[in-house]
Amino acid sequence: MASTFEHGAGAEPSTADSASWSSVRGRPCIWGLHASELLAAWWRGQGVQWIQCGDADVDPDADLYLLTAPGQAVVFELTPLIGPITWNQPSFSRLRVVSADESSYRERVMLGAHGNLIGVRRVYWRQIRGSQRVLLTRSASIAKTWARATDRRSAWIQVRGSGAWSRSDHHRLEGQSYRLESQSDEGKLIADLADRWRDLDRVITGIREVRPSVWMQDGRELREGDIVLGPAWIGAVDPASEPLRAVGPTWVSDQVEARPAKVLPIGEIREASRAVKELPVADRGYDLVKRLVDVALSAVGLVVLAPLLAAIAVAVVIDDGFPIVFGHKRQTRGGRIFRCLKFRTMRRHAEAQADSLRGLNVCDGPQVYITNDPRVTRVGRLLRRYHLDELLQLVNVLVGDMSLVGPRPSPERENQLCPAWRDSRLSVRPGITGLWQVSRTRAVGLDFQEWIRFDMEYVEQRCLRLDARIVWLTMVGILSKEEVPDGAVEAIET
Repeated sequence: MASTFEHGAGAEPSTADSASWSSVRGRPCIWGLHASELLAAWWRGQGVQWIQCGDADVDPDADLYLLTAPGQAVVFELTPLIGPITWNQPSFSRLRVVSADESSYRERVMLGAHGNLIGVRRVYWRQIRGSQRVLLTRSASIAKTWARATDRRSAWIQVRGSGAWSRSDHHRLEGQSYRLESQSDEGKLIADLADRWRDLDRVITGIREVRPSVWMQDGRELREGDIVLGPAWIGAVDPASEPLRAVGPTWVSDQVEARPAKVLPIGEIREASRAVKELPVADRGYDLVKRLVDVALSAVGLVVLAPLLAAIAVAVVIDDGFPIVFGHKRQTRGGRIFRCLKFRTMRRHAEAQADSLRGLNVCDGPQVYITNDPRVTRVGRLLRRYHLDELLQLVNVLVGDMSLVGPRPSPERENQLCPAWRDSRLSVRPGITGLWQVSRTRAVGLDFQEWIRFDMEYVEQRCLRLDARIVWLTMVGILSKEEVPDGAVEAIET
């Protein structure tokens, strides 16, 4: 009969090697910035201002405010919260950030009847190390209330008494929490950020990527004999010190005095994100050809379809009067606002019924689709069935606001909470049709995640062949009378 005995190995994984820790003097510091300043910069890069009780300023340019107790630091991904915050629009969200140790395991040594070794079996499990409660809000007034408080208890009391508590929601999500008064925790926090953060120079000036995922201050280089594998952040190293031996995720603190790097304010980060980046030569050629195709096809289409457009306009007026056209504010390339044109398919003043119908939304993200929406007119149902309401967007294509193929045009509020997705999709013109529209599975709870996935995939792989395939699949979908739910958003987004 076999027997077993066990030993545990639940220690936390190493986040920095000896090269990192041997150089630390007092609080961990890199590029002249402490752990709290680096964390605040990381949140700024996502449009979030991190505010502790007793902080002085509230940035009006922030999209969200993360409210914590003094000395409390948390790191988590915003993506799971995008849909609920955008759609439910709570006054604030109460977050339970749970820290889980992925590396916990127990080894079982398997012995035979005579004490002979049969084998070793390692069993892993997720060990919860703790959790922290924080708040996330869009309200600058709530953020100011929190900032004025001197401690967490009084801050919670004031927020609860503000009347906003009834409009709050609650979420539990995985992340990491750290104590800023702990030198060990601050070092782990920097290593965590080094592992997560890839576009530091968008937020922090005066640093550069000297090797893939290896960052140093401008003017500094790795020395001969240094061996560094990223992700790694290398501070101001003493030229006379021993060669570095660092394997990421890790960091090496400042060993000599370094001029503090500058962290940009949220307003400047946003403007830099919206700026159109220089495209490679091949992409510029593709963009030129695509623009010529857009202009030619949209102009011909408007001329050929002019009688049909006139007939649709008359039908809209007869069915439900004026106005004929609905123009919703959307963002195009570089973040510029334009009016996305469509024939009106909903009854006048349909937006007044939006709140009462929110519970019928079947999409999991900020986009909206209501099956058999009662606000849609008789003519509107026919237009939507064959996507005739979107023919007016040929005007948007002709003037350069849109393209025939591209990401779905979205309002600014949908783009705010996911910077990587926002910056990617705003680097190209939005389209009448796109990869998401022809590839989505419409699986329950996955629609928004697929939207992000297919938008990013299109921007990375766009080419004339892919555009032609998307147009073909769109035509097949229209002829098969498959209804695309994008048209259902107009009144709710007004």
